[in-house]
Amino acid sequence: MPENIRENLLSVNEIFDVIENAYNSGAEEVNVTYDEEYGYPTSVFINQDFNMQDEEVYYNLSNMQL
Repeated sequence: MPENIRENLLSVNEIFDVIENAYNSGAEEVNVTYDEEYGYPTSVFINQDFNMQDEEVYYNLSNMQL
């Protein structure tokens, strides 16, 4: 993977922080799917405010290596 892409990726712990911050900040929608075997998030969708456009975030975790 090119360095310019890798340097912008979040760790699994950072993704958990993003999820926690969304709940703590009162996000209007937090939708998370977790890996059944290991418990890490496989997809995360966060919409902070239904009335704002283009502030939603989506993370998709795939091809994880332990």
